[in-house]
Amino acid sequence: MNIPNKLDNIYPKTRKNLKHLINFYFDDLEPDREGLLEFLISKTSLTLNQLEFILKITAENFHFFKKNFNHKKLLVFLPYTIDVLIKPADLWEGSENKIQLLVKLRDLIEGKIEDIENITPFIINEEPKIEEKEDEFDYVERGSNSNYEAHQSYDDWINQEFGDEAETVRGNLD
Repeated sequence: MNIPNKLDNIYPKTRKNLKHLINFYFDDLEPDREGLLEFLISKTSLTLNQLEFILKITAENFHFFKKNFNHKKLLVFLPYTIDVLIKPADLWEGSENKIQLLVKLRDLIEGKIEDIENITPFIINEEPKIEEKEDEFDYVERGSNSNYEAHQSYDDWINQEFGDEAETVRGNLD
């Protein structure tokens, strides 16, 4: 399963868009969302469409995480999904239990494991290691341009990009 291409991204990676994605994928599952938004924003190399894919895969396999962890902290689950989707297996780091869990998650995502009940859980008490930093701007990556441009707000970006058509575009994006 491949992560979407950066060049296919068409929407800005703003706090508002990220909150919508979190709500869409996790409202019914009721996980612990503490620190999640800042974590997603800190992933500057990932675009909105890539983060959406990661959130979707995490939500689809939420039962796996609940079975293998004694909490429901998305801030811990997402790095596992990111490792499985982005890093080759030989670059995975961590304890032997963590590596075995990553292998089982990869096999589940790829459809190699059919029945979640047959997966032996590894209960892991792992806290996330996230550096907190204050963001002054939302960063937007344009589809064909790998340079980041800082925009003070979503509305400013829409106005700058679309001028007289900003209201129509804003209505379509929200």
